[in-house]
Amino acid sequence: MRWVAGGALLLLLMASTAMAESRPPLPCTPVPGYPVPPLAESAPPEKVTWLRQVPIHAARVRGVPRSEPLDGCDSSTLPLVEPLEVRLVRSALVSYLELRGAGTLALGRAGRVSPGVQLEPVARLLLSEPEKERRFSIEPVDGTMLAEVRLYEAAEEPLPETALAMALASQEKGAAAITLSTGALAQPMGVTAVLLELAAATPIPFPLRVRLTHSAETDRTWFEADIHPQADAGSVGGRWIVVLDPPDIWCEAGEHLVLSVTPLPEAGAGPPDPAASMAGVQARAALVPGTEQEVGIEFALSRLQWLDAWYAAHAVDAPWERPGWSLDDPAAADARRWLEVLSRWQPRHPATIAYTSRLRRLRSGNELPAAGPANAPAWARLARQLLKRTQDVAYWWNSTRYQKDGLYGGDPAGDAALVERLATVPLIAGHPVLLRSTRAGCEGLWRAMQARATAGNAGADPEAALAAWVAELPAGERERWLLAITRTQSLLLLADPGNATPLRRLLPFARALSEWATVNPRGHRHLRGAPSGAEGALVPVTPERPGSVVAAGPALAFFWHSGHPGVGRILSEWACAWAADILSHVDPEEPGRLPAAIDPATCGRLDTGARPSAREKNLLRRFLLDIHRVSGQKDLLRPVALAVAAGDADPVTAALWRAQGHAEHDEQIARDARGADDLRAYAAWIATRNKQFVVDGLQHALERLENERYLATEANPPPEALEIPGDLLLRSLYLGGCATWQGGMPRVAVTWENIGVDFAAFVTESRTDALKVLLYHFRPEARPVQMRLWALRPGQYQLEVGPDDDYDDEPDRVTERRVVEVERGVALPVMLPAQRPYVLRLVAKSLRPLAAAPDVALCADEVALSPDRRRVSVVVHNFGTAPAIKVRLTVTDTRRRVIGSGAIASLSWPENLKTAAARVEIPLVTPAPEAFRVTATLASPELSTANNSVAVYAR
Repeated sequence: MRWVAGGALLLLLMASTAMAESRPPLPCTPVPGYPVPPLAESAPPEKVTWLRQVPIHAARVRGVPRSEPLDGCDSSTLPLVEPLEVRLVRSALVSYLELRGAGTLALGRAGRVSPGVQLEPVARLLLSEPEKERRFSIEPVDGTMLAEVRLYEAAEEPLPETALAMALASQEKGAAAITLSTGALAQPMGVTAVLLELAAATPIPFPLRVRLTHSAETDRTWFEADIHPQADAGSVGGRWIVVLDPPDIWCEAGEHLVLSVTPLPEAGAGPPDPAASMAGVQARAALVPGTEQEVGIEFALSRLQWLDAWYAAHAVDAPWERPGWSLDDPAAADARRWLEVLSRWQPRHPATIAYTSRLRRLRSGNELPAAGPANAPAWARLARQLLKRTQDVAYWWNSTRYQKDGLYGGDPAGDAALVERLATVPLIAGHPVLLRSTRAGCEGLWRAMQARATAGNAGADPEAALAAWVAELPAGERERWLLAITRTQSLLLLADPGNATPLRRLLPFARALSEWATVNPRGHRHLRGAPSGAEGALVPVTPERPGSVVAAGPALAFFWHSGHPGVGRILSEWACAWAADILSHVDPEEPGRLPAAIDPATCGRLDTGARPSAREKNLLRRFLLDIHRVSGQKDLLRPVALAVAAGDADPVTAALWRAQGHAEHDEQIARDARGADDLRAYAAWIATRNKQFVVDGLQHALERLENERYLATEANPPPEALEIPGDLLLRSLYLGGCATWQGGMPRVAVTWENIGVDFAAFVTESRTDALKVLLYHFRPEARPVQMRLWALRPGQYQLEVGPDDDYDDEPDRVTERRVVEVERGVALPVMLPAQRPYVLRLVAKSLRPLAAAPDVALCADEVALSPDRRRVSVVVHNFGTAPAIKVRLTVTDTRRRVIGSGAIASLSWPENLKTAAARVEIPLVTPAPEAFRVTATLASPELSTANNSVAVYAR
């Protein structure tokens, strides 16, 4: 909910305040620092104050780990809109907290919440009723910016034994701070605490900030706390001892520790000259030693948290993927140092193994065994095992990060990338739990984006309001939101085939594209390049960058389903303009280098001071390939061909290029596939038909996922940078083609339902008139499943299934033969035989003519029941390319008995990209039961019948 703005944010804060007021209070007292009592002057004390900083295991907002409050750097701040959940490494009797930042917050513990606390810039809180807890929450109240969170246990315990005294480093005349240092250590040493003794001839009138730093991490604070030396009534001076117990640390020979004691006059009531007051203060300190076994865990924990944060900050750019990159690069010095610590102290920790594999690009080289019957092909055994491991990753995200509103972290753009990445297993295995979470994630993201667009305008049409709101965003933000819409709604078309709601949502964006992408005086279609006004002056335009093509995503997804000719023309003209204008500016000596931007008014090259990123360039190339796929225009291929020849295309783009039949660079594609675990292996199989490329790719992916699972889960990479090794390769094998749909065009031949992960599929042929799939089912019994067909032209097909015991990818004999009717998204029941390689073929017998057709569709959220349950109101849509004539509507109960019917004589199609829909009132002969179904039927063929029926639950 961090994206809620304006009045909605005010309502959120009011609701948070009301919730806080309804919870029992958590008694806490703001103090200037932790109170340290004075000691008697004579005898050595039996017990002294220990101030122990409790290590924090994780701090999370909506389940998302946040490193800013844990990194020891006050300069990194976290804007807090939702509670920060803090989990300690162990249960602790926390009695004192220090929170640094700005604004106002509240502290929550065990269902109790404190009053609002002001950060100016530090809040020091003394808990009057400490209890042993492992979890706390920091809750925003007003303008909360959180820099650091530190929690302390305080106790009176015996004096510890010390091993090394710290020498006075500086206390120059007129200086307020006292600095002590160990100097360069002669030998390695573990440190568990520091004993600090203060003495003064007069009372210290203000708190003191004690800060410990380690020479290996000078920009981070190892320990910091504000203490308030107390004074007995009438005393003229005092002596204080406090044991500072930070997270344990290991110092190598030559390193040193520094302790500074700084007065805080602004936090007390002392004189304005702190230097004069500190002149009479004496300070001594000594280290409390620890063995390697005692300090190793806490020392490694902090470095792991820092390395996680470093990796997350660089994951999108992924410099370790660049040729020649090394962890010895000076820019990676911090990461190298922290990884060396982990390698020494926690060599078997999953994070150590993962970061070593990823950052040092070191692999074990041990082939992981892929279990399965002896007659199971190698590719099938490996694919099944990789699918199981991928499912484990999806389970982790759903059990750890999934929220009740269907979101993961709360940022729609990031969550959309995550939902898309986790969709591999739901579309392959049809697992009901993961499939529900995929659908809920797409719906939750839409609701989140819709809420932002309609904030303060509750009566607006939500789909149209979102399209209008996105249009007004700055270019970069607009692209992020359009990409999120494209990812979720095109995915929902596959994950929930009977749901027409995504089409209703995409249509306004297809209409918006016709307004955004206009024709300039040169006759080229670009974003906002049309003449305007009587004099033909151009409207103000934004430079069109290669990444701008994400604006086509929603329209492309709508076109994929409907084949709308107007949308197809706009997309084709825009793609052709890009291809022509790019080629006119490409240097033949650098064919992979694209212009940073194009002036949409003149088609001229614009110098924006920066080259387009690899991501932007490949988004454009995939867009050109998508439009070529549906239009056949060869001019769109030349920029992609130049990039592939120059080695500038990413694996997805290169694989798409090869999958569309271009064999010019097959030798290079085969060379690039060596050691690859992504679509390069699939492209090499297409080029050579040698399955060994796929086997090697699956083996490499399985090894990487075994080693790097931590990076796909606990390391918390940004959602858009989440990588699950081999997931795109799995999609290509099981779903057919280069199975990704981020650009709006679902490039899949088939999805599977009710099948689980104990099977393997390899789509070896996918054309508009034929499909061939190699199958292996690992369970000892046959299983009925459903396959949904997406790429075949509507018509009648011959289905043939038979065993392939000689592994030549052809059935040895046909054990099942039947004629089936195919349309877009049809569910085809198939029986998977047990533990035997099989081949399934679909070959066209007679195809429907390529002609305009209607597509009648219903949306569950547009069905309403009257209060007396005697009338159903339903909106009927037509998302096709021809009018729907004589639409019949029926309402049936759970026994399929008709309890109501209605009709529409004619329903137009969205020719002008405006909604073509009609509301129909259907009287019922009996009151509606708790569950019923509304169905629309046509006598004539339509694009798809999967979305003609909706189930309604009206309790």
